[in-house]
Amino acid sequence: MNTLLIGYFSKTHGIKGELIIHLNATVNVQTIKAFFTESQAGMEPHFAEHISFLKQSLLVKIEDVTSIELARKFIGKKVHVNADAVVPENDNEFIGYVIFENTIGALGSITHINDTGTQILATLIYKEKEITLPLHPELITEIDDKKKVIFYNSPNGLIDLLLN
Repeated sequence: MNTLLIGYFSKTHGIKGELIIHLNATVNVQTIKAFFTESQAGMEPHFAEHISFLKQSLLVKIEDVTSIELARKFIGKKVHVNADAVVPENDNEFIGYVIFENTIGALGSITHINDTGTQILATLIYKEKEITLPLHPELITEIDDKKKVIFYNSPNGLIDLLLN
């Protein structure tokens, strides 16, 4: 399992065992199912019941952590998540990646990335026409960094709409 360090448990929150994670990385909370802490046996999973942003931190509720006393045991521990939940610091690293649409096939190589603040848009040439696709986590099924391919599941009719 490939995990990356995202921060550490900095303090408890409330009386029901919620914790604050001080972030050192940008994460996509929709893809996080578990947090991992280091133990003598390796990476120990802690499954998330609830995750939300709290300023530059995360407010999390972990399964079976039901009190302040149990939550305090996590304070100071480093927090890791699956690598696919970490947003790359430099979105331009995807320039040159091929977008492979799951029903159409290879669309083309990304020539430009535009981060609008609300979404990341990838521009590429498909059928001799410039198209722009949102790089939303729900539309990306896989990223293969070795082959520089983004597997993409576009909404029905989006590609046709962009070509017209």
